[in-house]
This record gives sequence, structure tokens and C-alpha cells, in this order.
Amino acid sequence: MAYRKEKISHLIRDEVGKIVHENLDMDNNAVVTVMRAIVSDDLNHVRIYISVFPSQFAEEVLAQINKQIYFLQQILNKKLKIHPVPKMFFVIDKTEERASEVEKIIEEVKEE
Repeated sequence: MAYRKEKISHLIRDEVGKIVHENLDMDNNAVVTVMRAIVSDDLNHVRIYISVFPSQFAEEVLAQINKQIYFLQQILNKKLKIHPVPKMFFVIDKTEERASEVEKIIEEVKEE
């Protein structure tokens, strides 16, 4: 089951990335990247982590995606040949922000 869950996660990540790129027009010229998708154990839900550049538009982009989530879900349902297709939830991926904070702390420690 873990192998299937991982395979579905990668498939959804790739397909949602294409869907977002092809179907969403960003008003603020932000670049949206699907970083990862994590499928629940029962395969009914998927949490999709997105990265937005420039990051100051992250919340605005997330709100825009959430307004169109049903449209995006319909496209995903048609593209995937699995049943049931997991219900999507989008989340801002803050991994890069945390990594830069850690790097700053490391640099400060090195200077001391």
C-alpha cells in the first residue's frame, strides 16, 4: 500500500503541476510550482504543497487557487484513471523559507 500511495502522490504532483500551469492565469505574474503532494492513508485526500515566487504573493495566489479548486479538481478527475480521485487541498510550502532562516543562523554562529 505504501508503494501505491507514493506512486499516486508523484502522479498527482505532476498532473496538478501541468493543470496549474495550463489553466491558471495569475494576475500578479507570480510563478507557481507544485513542490509535492501527500496523499492520505485512505487515498481520499491529497495535500498539495505549492511554492510561489515572488513569495509576497503567496497568500493571494493560494486564495485564487482555492476559488478555482472545483474546476481544477474536475480536470484532475478527468485526467486520472484511478477511483476515487483524492480530493485536493492546497498549502503554501514554506520549506525554502525555513532553510534560509537556518542558513542565516548558521552564518551568524560562524561569525561569532
